[in-house]
Amino acid sequence: MNSQPTSLYCHACRRIKSSSRPAPAAMPAGLMLLLLFLAIATTVYAQYSRTELQQRHYMRQQRSSNVSLALGGGVGELVADGRLLDPSYPGATFLVDAAYTYLWDRLSGIRVGLGVTYLHSRLAIEGAETSSTGQIELFDADGTYTRSTHFTAATTAVSEGYDAVYVTLPLHLVLQRNHFFSALGVKLMVPLHVGASYSHGATHIGVGREVDGTGTTLARPVEMLTLEAQEGSYTLPATRFVSAAVSVEAGYRYAVDAKKMLTVALYADVALIRSHHGGDGLAALDGDGYHISHVLESGMVSTLRYCAVGVKVTYGFSFGSRIRTGNPFRVSRSHRPRYVM
Repeated sequence: MNSQPTSLYCHACRRIKSSSRPAPAAMPAGLMLLLLFLAIATTVYAQYSRTELQQRHYMRQQRSSNVSLALGGGVGELVADGRLLDPSYPGATFLVDAAYTYLWDRLSGIRVGLGVTYLHSRLAIEGAETSSTGQIELFDADGTYTRSTHFTAATTAVSEGYDAVYVTLPLHLVLQRNHFFSALGVKLMVPLHVGASYSHGATHIGVGREVDGTGTTLARPVEMLTLEAQEGSYTLPATRFVSAAVSVEAGYRYAVDAKKMLTVALYADVALIRSHHGGDGLAALDGDGYHISHVLESGMVSTLRYCAVGVKVTYGFSFGSRIRTGNPFRVSRSHRPRYVM
């Protein structure tokens, strides 16, 4: 009768002792994050490797003939007298073009195209002054004299905005390797329309600073009249803006499949030929009095040069025969290509 309680007590002690053993230590949080990062990195790298193998396979299948459609845009300006951003301000430019590219090997080719480019730019000048010569009557005790004198016309502010639409004919040498490509060439720019809107502040006209035949020089012109501020628009002869530009592109290409290619590139166009302007002062004096000229019909600006920088997205289709294994312009004793894709 006395053995049962002892046995029960001993079993209970064993259970108590077994339950008091320490639990296994948990994995540190830092180690878990490291293992998770390694797992994600391995998966991403494996997927990238498969994608790169597929991309190389597609690029090897590219044909010699390629047709592409491009859309682009960025900042552009008609640079006045070679002074970038002074007194001009950057505007906006947009383009669309279609092109044909012939590749004589997987690394290089030539591209010709046809496109349309729109440019909006603004020119602003503060405190424009114009000097002209006219007649003035002088009075003294002996009578009235007519003398030639200088008149100074000061316009508080001058602002003109230009909208130009060009037909463009680009010719580029194309160089490419794997995902990267570049293009260098020229672009003929034939304007369809060039329009301008203007806003001129008030013009103050005064006598001086010099009065001929009197030996008098005035510290400041003696104001005689004021022409009110004015605004409006006018059209310029498009033939004055015909130009040729250096054209450069560089970017990244992605093969959608064996016959389709998507590219994203930075481009820059800088005109080699400048449009020439010039004439009399902004406020011209004639027989009917003073009249305000437009900036590009006056002597305030002598030349304008087209400049643009932007981003261009192109989608192309490849067709025709497979690209030959060598560049026909290279001289080699072997028919094996000198490049590795």
